Amino acid sequence: MAILAASSNGLEFQAIPMGESSLALAASIVLVSGATDAVERLTSSLGNGGIPTYNIHGERYDQSTFIGRYCKMLLACDPRLLLYTEEEVHKLAYEEYKRVQAKSITISGTETNRILWEAKRIADSALNSEQEWIPRPFRMSGYLPFNGPICIAMISVSSTLPLLFWSWINQSQNALVNYFNGNKAASSDAKGEETTFVDNTLLKSYALAVTSALIVALGLATYVQANYTGEEATGLLRFISFPSAVIASSLNCYIVRSPEIDKGVPLLNKQMENVLPGETSIVAAKRGVYSTTASRGELIQRESQTY
Repeated sequence: MAILAASSNGLEFQAIPMGESSLALAASIVLVSGATDAVERLTSSLGNGGIPTYNIHGERYDQSTFIGRYCKMLLACDPRLLLYTEEEVHKLAYEEYKRVQAKSITISGTETNRILWEAKRIADSALNSEQEWIPRPFRMSGYLPFNGPICIAMISVSSTLPLLFWSWINQSQNALVNYFNGNKAASSDAKGEETTFVDNTLLKSYALAVTSALIVALGLATYVQANYTGEEATGLLRFISFPSAVIASSLNCYIVRSPEIDKGVPLLNKQMENVLPGETSIVAAKRGVYSTTASRGELIQRESQTY
């Protein structure tokens, strides 16, 4: 694979080490899949502490602890979740969930609870809060196989033009990830009709995120090229993608989720019941959006360290 780059002699093609990159990506997918499977099996073997009684609105892992949040995120990033078809996911989401909700089955035994939690994990990985299908490239489970090659390309380039190109590609995907995984209930008008893809905040998010990424990347690249030469400048240019991605991704997330702050989100209890029917909470929306935005930079940092 080659990308267009700039040099003193004009434009030329610059190769990305496809062999090494492909091996690294494949190894990462295998590693994450294996780690996910190991964590799921290990926590399953801990008895009732590892497999709590299934609750359609609950969490398998205690979200008040770091290890609980880590296990949930790790299992959500499992690339194997991409292998399930839309038909299989909807079957798990509607049949298993509704059977439990209707109490038509008795939840007992570690294995039964494990099967139900796994069904919930598979369904949650592919359906948003409105039970709508999320395209594979824009899921958490799709970040490694789909965003991985983009990250590899970003840190492989050593000149300005390809850096700007891959920053644009990266933020395009991030905008779609934020859109498809956002709270659709907050982006509906008074008539309950969801606003269109373009008329909502996606286009604004896309423009702002890409612009910020390109400005940061271009500014840093210009500074490096003005103050360093030769191999030293080439090496430093490889690190520019990280700060530009952190800034742009955080802004991207905030803009896409901003309608939740403007209109608020439904206030739910632990049983996912709306405690204020017909009302929304702006305070809860702010807390959710701000926390997600702040954590986005940390997520990008972990991805960069992985590759």
